[in-house]
Amino acid sequence: MSTVTKRTWVHDGKTRVAYQFATTVNGARVRRQFSTKAEALEELDSYKEGLKQPKLRPMSLGEAVALYLETKASKRSLEEDRRALEEFRDLWGKETPLTQITAAKISAWQVAALKRKAGKSEQTVAPATINRALAALRHLLRLAWRRWEALPQAPHIELEKEPEGRLRYLDEDEITRLMAACAKPRRKHLAGIVTVALHTGMRLGEITGLTWDRVDFSRGVLVLEAEHTKGKRRREIPTTQTVFNLLSALTEPRTGRVFSVDGVRTSYTAALDDAKIDDATFHTLRHTFASHYMMRGGNLYDLKNILGHRDIKLTARYSHLSPSYLRSQMERMEGLTPVPAPLVATNLPQEIEFVGTPASVGSRIN
Repeated sequence: MSTVTKRTWVHDGKTRVAYQFATTVNGARVRRQFSTKAEALEELDSYKEGLKQPKLRPMSLGEAVALYLETKASKRSLEEDRRALEEFRDLWGKETPLTQITAAKISAWQVAALKRKAGKSEQTVAPATINRALAALRHLLRLAWRRWEALPQAPHIELEKEPEGRLRYLDEDEITRLMAACAKPRRKHLAGIVTVALHTGMRLGEITGLTWDRVDFSRGVLVLEAEHTKGKRRREIPTTQTVFNLLSALTEPRTGRVFSVDGVRTSYTAALDDAKIDDATFHTLRHTFASHYMMRGGNLYDLKNILGHRDIKLTARYSHLSPSYLRSQMERMEGLTPVPAPLVATNLPQEIEFVGTPASVGSRIN
């Protein structure tokens, strides 16, 4: 409890007046005395506000970078983060107090980075490259604020706007050629891994990390625990009949990992070469699943849950592939105006027949 009280006393025959605030901190009574009541109230408010601010832990930028790399030692993109953070450390100085890494300093770096030339070429540094570095720095500063108590708050970082890239996915002819290349005897387990990727949208690490105790045949789902997913969120993926049959046919004993992880990337690259498929990584299979899912009339929100996206905006990139998506959106405009009179007499059809939808849209990936 905090109070402000008036004190009076006599000194040298004169009556003296003072105002004192009193409050309790951690069981101890704290008192301060002032000549006026207004001063006492103002100082009491300031004192209480100061108590709300935790005492910051002194930390230099170099110490913060080292602690971040230790904390995130298991992160898949750690080496990329290391390069970015060590560049910031070398630029601003490892002894620089973390409290001096302000939004203004970061913004100045962004402006300079955008103008920087990539080597001797005339091409400027891409916004995506800048954003990857900024994302690592933002993560470090938020940890320093929320977990390490080295900052009163994290400075604001505005990421650069990135142009939308081309969405690469395999068409059905490429899928057929790839599956034929994966089926060669020397590529053990590759055909099964690629099949699961094309039917579920699972990432390579999620597939190679899948263990038999996470395959639920009774419910027909694959269970991905949070520690094995990129987004650290548990999710269950229903299996197609193809995947169910594939897993059912694998030999006993069904313990440990479902698939061998040895040489998967090397075998996959070789299969792409044999299939004469360019510009396709293993992650392209995830895009391929999502794209064909939408082209077969899948629901965007269901796809979000299958892929494990936190934000529907990530999933929305596939929405334009649905043959009925834009058509259904344009139906919102029906009835906005009447048909102009001169056109009514031309015997226009009651409904527009849409043509040009690929015949492959309705087929299945097998």
